[in-house]
Amino acid sequence: MKIVPIGAWCRTAFQVNEFKESNGIAPKAYPFDWTITPFLALEKSLIPFFNPGNVLQRASINKFGSVTCEDTHILFHHALSNNVVRKELSEPKEGKLSGDFLQSEAVSNAIGRFMHTYNNFSLLRAAGDSERVLFVRWQRSGHPDKGLPEAFKNETLTSLNEILRTFLGHENFSVLIIRSKTIASQELPDNPVLSYERSKHGVEATIAERKGYDGDGTNNFRGDTIPWQCVLTKFFSEESQR
Repeated sequence: MKIVPIGAWCRTAFQVNEFKESNGIAPKAYPFDWTITPFLALEKSLIPFFNPGNVLQRASINKFGSVTCEDTHILFHHALSNNVVRKELSEPKEGKLSGDFLQSEAVSNAIGRFMHTYNNFSLLRAAGDSERVLFVRWQRSGHPDKGLPEAFKNETLTSLNEILRTFLGHENFSVLIIRSKTIASQELPDNPVLSYERSKHGVEATIAERKGYDGDGTNNFRGDTIPWQCVLTKFFSEESQR
């Protein structure tokens, strides 16, 4: 089986990669690994005949200081981070970016990486003939999101399935949606998977997470490894038996 992160924030990719490493699964890069991808971004980019080389032809600085592709609504929060923008622009301001910035090496590299990883994602169309594909999406604490209030507008397990089925052209896949409940305690519950509900479209789960990276109290994006690995292991194990 293949296990593929589809956002919405970078924590998903980090924790899925940790799961792969722990289970001897070869790493593979995908387009939504290190971006912020609202549901609208998936709707815009996971369509037939989408050309990944067209990303970032029109772009703007978002509220986080990183760069958003205006056509796909993908936030290139790592490749074109606040720090990268500040190296290119002396006085970056929220709003549309000029042609000079869009012609920069940083943008060119971001487009190149997106094209490469999008091709990896496209290969999942053929994978359905022989291998089940598991998609993992993190909705932070749910909708609305305090950082991006519209991030999960119209997003449900059913609507995610429809987008993926249309893109892939097959139904040999399943989706896991994870939501997090941040707890004040430094002690995780014996079972940090607080809820786990399966339907014909996949699974929706809620996990308990301590603040920061493995409970260090920081704003580190990586999250809490134990609950993530618990829910990913359960999902992967169940899907292996289907």
